[in-house]
Amino acid sequence: MSVLPSVELAEIAPIDLMCLRHDGPIATIGQTYRSLMDMLHCEGNPTKGQRVGICLHDPALSGGFQYYAGIVATPPRVPRAAEREGEAIEALRVEGGLYAVHRLIGPYALIAPTFRALYGGWLPQSGYAHDDRPGLEVYRNLMVAGLQHACVTDLMIPIRKD
Repeated sequence: MSVLPSVELAEIAPIDLMCLRHDGPIATIGQTYRSLMDMLHCEGNPTKGQRVGICLHDPALSGGFQYYAGIVATPPRVPRAAEREGEAIEALRVEGGLYAVHRLIGPYALIAPTFRALYGGWLPQSGYAHDDRPGLEVYRNLMVAGLQHACVTDLMIPIRKD
């Protein structure tokens, strides 16, 4: 029997984000965040804005993965120069509600397998059902090259009482 990830339940408020759609392999999501931060002029201040990934579909499904790299918008707005080489920043709102939250400490490469364990292991035994809202990745510390082992990421799956 495998060990299931530990989970806490959290009710969250709606989140307004400035997002850039990620196209490409999961391994290049970091580049999408760097592009977003550059387009929002955050490059000189990496602490400006909480980073949140929006996962709209399961990456294990063929062609079904949609991901948006986001930065919390306070206040929500799109800067005038928010387009570059076919890329456009979108203002998105993630609706609030109940989420199962697992705090992952370790490299970003563990995100996908941990999500699979949450959806495939924890959720069926939890008494909750998956909700239609997107899954979230909330990055709790800065992107620092070479410090992948120290990454802190809250993985959040939307749930409702079954």
